[in-house]
Amino acid sequence: MEKQVIECVVDSYKRLNNSSMGNPAYEFTTTTGCKYKTKPNISDAYKVHHGMIGKPIQLIVRNNKIEEIN
Repeated sequence: MEKQVIECVVDSYKRLNNSSMGNPAYEFTTTTGCKYKTKPNISDAYKVHHGMIGKPIQLIVRNNKIEEIN
């Protein structure tokens, strides 16, 4: 599947269990109700912070998994 660029507003996010390598993982919920999880072991998971809620962001998604957060 091709990469999709999704421009959305974050409604909430949830911290998931760490990957087997010990890196954080998150599940984002957008204001439209769509949910996306971060791909395991991506460095962009370290960009997640509470200030993202209610702000527009850009997600690069492949197979319903976030590969990049801008």
